[in-house]
Amino acid sequence: MRAAVFALALLAHASIAAAVEDDERPSPFEERPTAMFLHAGIGAPLGFGGVEVEHAVLPVWTLSSGVGLGAASLQAAAMTRLRLGGDWSRAEIGATHRWPSGFSMRYFVGYGRVVAGDFSCEEPAVDACLANHPNDGRELLYTGFGVGGSF
Repeated sequence: MRAAVFALALLAHASIAAAVEDDERPSPFEERPTAMFLHAGIGAPLGFGGVEVEHAVLPVWTLSSGVGLGAASLQAAAMTRLRLGGDWSRAEIGATHRWPSGFSMRYFVGYGRVVAGDFSCEEPAVDACLANHPNDGRELLYTGFGVGGSF
């Protein structure tokens, strides 16, 4: 775990240094506003694995949607992200980076709440479960990463 945190910190440092050197060039988010990611996650909005398409509506604002496979079935998500700090975006706690070549990656940790469906109650005890544990399984922490390309 420490090695992963160190690697992500090193990547962030290198990318910020590169962004400072390239202040006059257009951002890769402006040159290539649309990206497609393959995601892997734990409890993530797109499940254990999924596909997401993201589009930069403005240089600092993106919209995305995707589908993935969760614990019980397919799931879908739609998100918006406000990017702060040059080429880095912050939505949950994490970042997205796009290189001029088009290669893109994202890593994230977040907090979510199930808004449709029931995450933890199953037959035959659904009524008792909902009466005694109305919020169990509805709120969770999640993490994941994605890699892809922008165009």
